[in-house]
Amino acid sequence: MTDADGIATFTYSVAKDANGVDRLRAWTDFGRGEREVWDEYQDAWSTAEFAHGTTVGVEMEVDVVDVRSGQPAIFRLVRQGPADAGLSVNLDYGSGSLAAVLGRDYELLLTARSRESGGTLRGTVATLVAGQRELELQARPRPGLSREGRLVTVEIRPGERYGIGTSPRGQAVVYAPAK
Repeated sequence: MTDADGIATFTYSVAKDANGVDRLRAWTDFGRGEREVWDEYQDAWSTAEFAHGTTVGVEMEVDVVDVRSGQPAIFRLVRQGPADAGLSVNLDYGSGSLAAVLGRDYELLLTARSRESGGTLRGTVATLVAGQRELELQARPRPGLSREGRLVTVEIRPGERYGIGTSPRGQAVVYAPAK
């Protein structure tokens, strides 16, 4: 690291076949004016993210679903970096007291567009074919869903040939309001 006129420059190496996101955080202390002193007030934080290789993240299109509407929650898995080969992505579907249960509270399916482009979803593995950058999943609430609602979570888990992107999870609320 070099420091000139308050500008820090970092140089680091990344292996040719590495996949992931590096996050660099820095702060400036305005409170006491002392350089390089930890400040509990953290006056000015700055975070920079640098992706390298292939990463996969989750973007939300629809994140609140009323069971009466028939509209599903839409989770978009997005691949960044090379897309010259197929890629299998490991997923997790969340847990906890407010978590929706796959199969009981909702079903998770590919959108027609993702099926037509060759993508697949089998259990906790989503597969993007060569050249495919996005795979859309739809969470459809099932009849009998709890009135107070449940939280559907789709999270990227570690796997081979990809790193977890800058947005590793998506969440949607699905509910059935009182009649």
